[in-house]
Amino acid sequence: MRVTKVVDARPGRPAVELVDYAGVPVADVTGILRLLPVRDYSPNTVRAYAYDLQKLYRFCMSVA
Repeated sequence: MRVTKVVDARPGRPAVELVDYAGVPVADVTGILRLLPVRDYSPNTVRAYAYDLQKLYRFCMSVA
C-alpha cells in the first residue's frame, strides 16, 4: 500500500492517491481525497492527509 502521485491531475482533483498492493486505488480514501481540493486545501495538505489515511488504513487492516 502506497501513496502515489497522479501525473495529470486536473484542477480540483487530488494530485496523490492511495493504491493497494495490486496498484488499484482505494475507493474510500480516493473519495475523501477528492473532497479536499474542492474545499481549496493546499496540495501539501492533501498529500499529508493521504499519508495519514495510509497509516490508518494499514492499522485497520492489521486488526481486522
